[in-house]
Order: sequence, then structure tokens, then C-alpha cells
Amino acid sequence: MSDYEPNLHSKIHLTKKHLTKFILTNCPSSFTNSLKWVTLTQIERQR
Repeated sequence: MSDYEPNLHSKIHLTKKHLTKFILTNCPSSFTNSLKWVTLTQIERQR
């Protein structure tokens, strides 16, 4: 299991990278909007 986990993690990381790239190329406005929303919620939580 421990041999398998790092591989799985790197796969997930790659998928995230590809997803981000895909989103950025296809719908940058929605991506920035979601990013704004995430940032706003993060700031709200810190208060």
C-alpha cells in the first residue's frame, strides 16, 4: 500500500495540473471568479 500511495498522489497532482490548465484555457473568467470566491471565503474565515 505504501508503495502505491506516492504514485497515486503524483497522479492526482498531475490531474489537478491538467484540470487547472484546462479550466484556464477554456473558461478563464469562471476560473478567476471561483478564485475570487475562494479567496474571499479564506479571508472571512481568518477573521
